[in-house]
Amino acid sequence: DLTTAAARLESLLPRLSPAHHPAERLRALLVYGVNRSYAGRPRPAELALREAIALATARRDSAALGHGLRWLGIALQDQGRYSEASRMSRRLLAVGTSLGDRMLVAHARLGLGYAALQTGDLIEARAAYDLALAGYQAGRDDRGTLFALTGLGRTLTGLGEDERAEETFSEVVRRA
Repeated sequence: DLTTAAARLESLLPRLSPAHHPAERLRALLVYGVNRSYAGRPRPAELALREAIALATARRDSAALGHGLRWLGIALQDQGRYSEASRMSRRLLAVGTSLGDRMLVAHARLGLGYAALQTGDLIEARAAYDLALAGYQAGRDDRGTLFALTGLGRTLTGLGEDERAEETFSEVVRRA
């Protein structure tokens, strides 16, 4: 249950000082931020994830930084703050690229596609979704593939490419 897990994490966080338990606090903040995001609470997610990103940066923990950037981007999207979400996705893209982590790169491309779609930049959205799709397929990530295909289908519809959009949505249904 997300509410019970959040309550446990909220009681744990004050006992995990950044000075004495930085690794544990970082992990707890990331889990709490993701939990709040899943629960539809993007503002508490944002606050926890911003702190986690600061800790990950200070600790030079690139994997935690990537995780935090990904979920902060989602929390910002959920608040309709697409420009900020896009900035987080670009940072995530840089981290994923530097780590050679194709899944982080695909997540970044997905975030960039979503932000571009929401702000009406359909050409950018299409390019980002195409790249996200390629990354997810190469990594055999079925869930990511479905997200990328759905975003691509919405983008193609917006571009008036109805036949290709229909094919894309049919692929989503086939894979679901």
